[in-house]
Amino acid sequence: MKKEYQESYEELKKSIIRKQERESREESKD
Repeated sequence: MKKEYQESYEELKKSIIRKQERESREESKD
């Protein structure tokens, strides 16, 4: 696997995790 691909994949995973965390926090506020 190319290094550039690996790095972009890691960034994508991080952004998805942050999005999920934000959504779960908003759900728990109700």
